[in-house]
Amino acid sequence: MTAIQLFPRAQTRRSPVDAWRAVPLTGGGSVRVREARIGDYAGIRALQQRGATATPPATQRHFESRLHGFGAGQLVALCDGQLAGFASGLLVDWDAHGAEPRTWGTMCGEGGFTTHDPRARTLYGAELTVEPSQRGVAAARALIQAHRRLVRRLDARRLVMTPPFTGYESVARRMTPEEFAMRIAWGDVAAPEWRFLMAQGFQLCGVLRDFHAEGGHAGLLAWANPLHAPPRPPANEESETPRKCA
Repeated sequence: MTAIQLFPRAQTRRSPVDAWRAVPLTGGGSVRVREARIGDYAGIRALQQRGATATPPATQRHFESRLHGFGAGQLVALCDGQLAGFASGLLVDWDAHGAEPRTWGTMCGEGGFTTHDPRARTLYGAELTVEPSQRGVAAARALIQAHRRLVRRLDARRLVMTPPFTGYESVARRMTPEEFAMRIAWGDVAAPEWRFLMAQGFQLCGVLRDFHAEGGHAGLLAWANPLHAPPRPPANEESETPRKCA
């Protein structure tokens, strides 16, 4: 499924995302999630090369840029000390991209996450790469859980994922992307990535045409933060509801 410290952080501060998170794994061991480090790049690159992903593999320069700009959104999952998965996210003003061509590259600053906006309230899960094994499934689940905790901590509105249309080429002549997405949601089409995200509480919100490289379509799946507290109007703001005369 789909794959840095320009801003120094105090060594004494620990955020919930920095802390290890253990998730039971069937068959022994557990998956632990922490923030990614520069030293993780070689393992992440090897993981990207072993698995087919819709997003281009991050170069070391892009990886460092992600860590510098938004280290809390770059996570690795380890099982028995071995790298089992990697998730990469950034905050974006999703609504602001509606008027311009929306592709993975434009959303993610061509991979360097220079488009990260700390004031935005949508965490975009730009990359999720895991091993193609039972260990990888547990890693993916743990990484999604960690990103959801980050959404809650930041009081963001949602976590967005854009899984590719795997297998759509074979039915493109008789089915629109929207119809294909509907068939997946109904369970008529096997799409493991989509089914996994839906099992984690994501909902299908639409289709992004030509989103990935070489014209690949993507689904727009979102998990809404149930604890999000929208900003309240100023206390001195007059109510729009007319009051009755005494």
